[in-house]
Amino acid sequence: MKIALSLLVLIFLSVSAYAQTPVVNSVNVTDYGIYTATRHEDQPSGQGIGHAIETDERLAAMTRTVPMQLGVHFGFHFTMVGAPVGAMVPLRMVTYFPSPGLRNPQASQPILRHEYTRNTAIGQPQYHDYSFDSPWELVPGTWTMEIWYGDRKLVSQSFTVAK
Repeated sequence: MKIALSLLVLIFLSVSAYAQTPVVNSVNVTDYGIYTATRHEDQPSGQGIGHAIETDERLAAMTRTVPMQLGVHFGFHFTMVGAPVGAMVPLRMVTYFPSPGLRNPQASQPILRHEYTRNTAIGQPQYHDYSFDSPWELVPGTWTMEIWYGDRKLVSQSFTVAK
């Protein structure tokens, strides 16, 4: 009887631990394009690309064509689908820049991609974008934004930046 009771306790603890582990199934993109937003500047990365918190982001135009102008914000709103709702999970945000890459005057090499990790709540609407803040960021071509969870790509969105 003690062995059966011990096994039940062990099974219950295993199930409880598993139930608390977040599960990410997919990402739903709710809109994409050009946005207006209030930008709260954060520290730039080693590449000179800043990470900022933005609020009051609003879709100005649903489009995949972006004008190459300072101050333009483009990207997408998304919601992570999974469980439990509200659980925080680390997402890798990757942006690929068109050839020949971004040429930060402070860097010796062109920047072909930018990547950072961001903790995101399952089931909560989120916003991911890029904004043109410096003249050296104005590069025409296809810009691709991806979101990864571990080694799994959840979503990819491409935009054409045009003069």
